[in-house]
Amino acid sequence: TSYIGLSIPLAKNLTPYLALFPLLMSAALGRLLTSALDRKDYDEANRLFNTSLWSSVAILLCLLGPCFWLCFHAGWLFTVPAGKQEEAAWLLLAIVGMFYLTTLGGAFNISCFCQNRLALMNVVNILSTMVRVAVIAVLFALGTPSVLHVGVALFISTGITFLGAFGIWRRLTPMLQLRLSWFDLAVLRQLAGFGIWVVIDSIGTILFLSTDLLVVNRLLGAEATGRFAAIGTWSALLWNFAWVVAGVFAPTMILLYSRKDREGLIDYSRRAARFVGLVMAIPIGLICGMFLLVYYTGSLDWHGIEGLA
Repeated sequence: TSYIGLSIPLAKNLTPYLALFPLLMSAALGRLLTSALDRKDYDEANRLFNTSLWSSVAILLCLLGPCFWLCFHAGWLFTVPAGKQEEAAWLLLAIVGMFYLTTLGGAFNISCFCQNRLALMNVVNILSTMVRVAVIAVLFALGTPSVLHVGVALFISTGITFLGAFGIWRRLTPMLQLRLSWFDLAVLRQLAGFGIWVVIDSIGTILFLSTDLLVVNRLLGAEATGRFAAIGTWSALLWNFAWVVAGVFAPTMILLYSRKDREGLIDYSRRAARFVGLVMAIPIGLICGMFLLVYYTGSLDWHGIEGLA
C-alpha cells in the first residue's frame, strides 16, 4: 500500500513534461477559434481546429518511442524499490495512455471553451472521477491492492472523458469537421508562433510546481517520496481548484479581446481576479487552520499527516 502511495503521484508527475510538446500547437487554439466562431468564419475555424489537432497527433506519434523506452526503464528517472520494476513499467504505460487520451480529448474539449459551456465538460469530469474511484474500490476489494489496479482505473476513466469530450464537440460545434485536407501550414506557423511563448511560461510553472517530487525521490529515496506525496495532495488540490475557478472567466475575456473592448476587458479581469482570490482564501484558510490545530494539539507526525491526506 505504501508503494501505491509513492508510485501514483510520481508517475503522474511525468505527464506535465510530456504535455509541453502538444501544447505548442494547442495553446493559441482557444483564443483564435473563439474569435473565428464569433465572426462565423467557419472556414478559418476548421483550418485552425484541424491544423492544431493533426499537428498534435503527429507530435504524439513522435513521442511514442521515447515514452515506451521510459516505461520499461523507469529506474533511469525514478528510484524504484527492488522487485517493483514490472509494476512500475505497467503503471507508466497506463499513465502514458492516459496522457494520450487526455491530449486528444483536450482538442475536442475546445468546443466547451469556445461556446462557454464549461459546465458540460465538468459534468464529464465528475462522471470520470466517480468511475475511477469505483473501479479502484472494486479491484482492491477483489484482490491484493496493486498499482496496476490504479493504472487500469485511470485509463478507463480517461477513456470516458475522451468519449464525453468527443460527443460534446459533435453537439456544440457541428460546423467543425475532421478533415486532414483542412491542415494549413500558414495556420501552423501562426499557432506555433504564439504557442512557443506559452510553452516557455509552462516550463517555468512546471519547474516551480512539479519538480519537488522528483528531487525528493532521487535524493531521499522512495519512503520519503511517499510521505512528501501525501502532503503534496493538498497543494495539488488547491492548484486544480484555482485553475477550475479561473478558467470560468477565460472565454468571456477572449470574446472581449476579440471585440476590442479594452475597457470592458480590464474591468472584467479585475473583478475576476478579486473573485478568484476571495474563493481561494476559504479553502486555504481552512486547510492552514486544520494543520495548525493538529500541530498545537501535539499530534502532528508523518502518520498523522498521511492519514489527513
